[in-house]
Amino acid sequence: MKNLFLLLLFVGYSQAASACDCLMTPVRQHIKSTPYLLKGKVIAVLDDKNKEGRDYHLFLRSIGIQDTVSRGYSVKIIVQQDFKGKYKAGKIIEIHSTYSNCDMLFSAGETYILFLHKAQGNLFPTYCSYSNILDGSPASIDLVQAIRTELKSRD
Repeated sequence: MKNLFLLLLFVGYSQAASACDCLMTPVRQHIKSTPYLLKGKVIAVLDDKNKEGRDYHLFLRSIGIQDTVSRGYSVKIIVQQDFKGKYKAGKIIEIHSTYSNCDMLFSAGETYILFLHKAQGNLFPTYCSYSNILDGSPASIDLVQAIRTELKSRD
């Protein structure tokens, strides 16, 4: 029993140690500073079955190994609504990860609000932003409303 408790304590600690710590600023500030803000649906998660894919990375993270060599994975998203930027509804874009502890984990078929930036010609979700799945929860409804309200006030 003591060994089980120690194992659970270790696993809990290692998960906390690999978590992404963010100091969130108001959503208005994120809207103002992000170059690309959109609502999109994931149509494909790429590279999630090979050695360098998402599952492999998650396994390494779960046993406490920080994967700094892997090239990351990407997702294809169909833009449903462009709040800010140049990607119009219906366009298919690719978003990349870097496999840091702050990366979002995407699921095919789900819809997300994405605060994005470009680095080295590729789109990435901005860390410590309000990028998140739109699951119909009060928080996701409030986020979309806050974005619409803020962008209307700028017109």
